[in-house]
Amino acid sequence: MKAILAILVILLGLALLLQFMPNLEMPRTEARRMESLRQLQQISLALAAYEADYGTLPPAVVTDAEGNPLYSWRVLLLPYLQQQDLYEQFDLNKAWDAPENLPLASNLPVNYTCWHLDSEENGETAFVALVSAKEPHTAMLPLAGQSLAKIAAADGLAGTALVVEDRSRPVIWSQPQDVSPEDFLDRLPPAEKFPAWIALVTCDANAFEIENPQREEVVPLMYADDGKVP
Repeated sequence: MKAILAILVILLGLALLLQFMPNLEMPRTEARRMESLRQLQQISLALAAYEADYGTLPPAVVTDAEGNPLYSWRVLLLPYLQQQDLYEQFDLNKAWDAPENLPLASNLPVNYTCWHLDSEENGETAFVALVSAKEPHTAMLPLAGQSLAKIAAADGLAGTALVVEDRSRPVIWSQPQDVSPEDFLDRLPPAEKFPAWIALVTCDANAFEIENPQREEVVPLMYADDGKVP
């Protein structure tokens, strides 16, 4: 009888543990989400430092003289993220996937790491710029940079998203690939998915999440021309 009672007590204890396990996981998830916001803020501050030195934000895509895409703005940002050694290893005259540069793809800079990805093995990041390919509607432009002063005059720094966390489509950090506002908006988490959120940083280095995002709420942040949609 005592043995049966002991077994029942153990089973009850296991049932209670299983009941509260999701709640035990929540603080860990929250901490990781906060880390993503910290990374976004550091990236934004580095972009602002680059702009202070060069007068404009970096182009989203660095090209050669013939206009062929070489590598991402994330490469140009390395010296501003305490990654000078990695920057000096990168051949800036060659493409990101050239034999000289491709091995560096696995050296993922810490500020591009994302907690939900197996990033350290394949060099993937979810931190991408919003880039409008057709018209200059975004803070970051495909082939040229623009100043923060111009963005401030058009839409205000606090009202313009700069970099987002695109969890569904990560890219190699050195690869010249980002996301258009239209594509990002089309893939907003559905309302029935809970918890759903997006993480972004605006041009004033304010990193934050939007819980259960609605398209009408997010659209004005995506564009750098007073919220006008192309």
